[in-house]
Amino acid sequence: MTRLEVTPALKLFVPETWGEATRFQALCYGTHRLDEDTERALAGITTHYGRCLQLTDLAKRLGPKLQTGKRRSQARGRAAAARHEEVGAMVEAAIFELYASVECAARVRRAVHGEDARGLKKLAGFFFGSARKMAGALPERPESFTQGGIWYEDLCRIRDELVCADSGIVRLNEREGWAEYVHPGITIDGMMLVLEDVFVWLEELRGEVNEFLGEVFQQLNGTLKDRPVKTPCGLVGGHPLERWVSPADELTFDSGRCASWQWFEQPENPTCPFKEDCGAYRNKAPAENAE
Repeated sequence: MTRLEVTPALKLFVPETWGEATRFQALCYGTHRLDEDTERALAGITTHYGRCLQLTDLAKRLGPKLQTGKRRSQARGRAAAARHEEVGAMVEAAIFELYASVECAARVRRAVHGEDARGLKKLAGFFFGSARKMAGALPERPESFTQGGIWYEDLCRIRDELVCADSGIVRLNEREGWAEYVHPGITIDGMMLVLEDVFVWLEELRGEVNEFLGEVFQQLNGTLKDRPVKTPCGLVGGHPLERWVSPADELTFDSGRCASWQWFEQPENPTCPFKEDCGAYRNKAPAENAE
């Protein structure tokens, strides 16, 4: 039987790399009480977005093989042509993941503000309704949200069509030199769905979603109180390390106060491998507030 290995040390507190959504995920619990469904939605925002990145990268790596698949399909028929459908399925999965990320953000936004969330169709009206309605809920820069309506409508329409449809295909446009996604079974405005240069299209859509998430969670981070929150800092020997940090601070790895020093300073426990260069360890939390 294979023996499980314990990771010796892992740094988890890297706020310099956080986006607005990740910051809220780490620091919101000192201000907001989220139910289980909302916590899952909060975790799902970055998870779904990350899966979209992975699926898109994988589809891109398989893309150059489409030409080989085309040549083989002429000799072998359906078996080789299936590669085009496989890449198309990855593109579709990436679209679903982006949609899920936006849906999760919508659910968190509405839960934080105490509003009823009963389906994404209603959420669409909340996020991309009139500027007047948005101004009542989001007083700062509501226009940045309403401008997202075009990409959001495109994302929803394609996602809704894909729910009950077979997979489309990604094929090379030899004349233009790009990969295009084609789905003969889906028509939008009476036209067969064709996404020219599908990887560029996905990149632009991802950028729109990323900007949207940044706007939403910049607003939500503004609601966080200057109240220290215990947050994961690292792992050593499989044991979690934590520190206290305030959402009001500009965070770096030196921020906050170490909450685990009493444990890792005991001789029988592994020490924190990051303590020598850690401002939080130099600014230990009082014993009664530490672990």
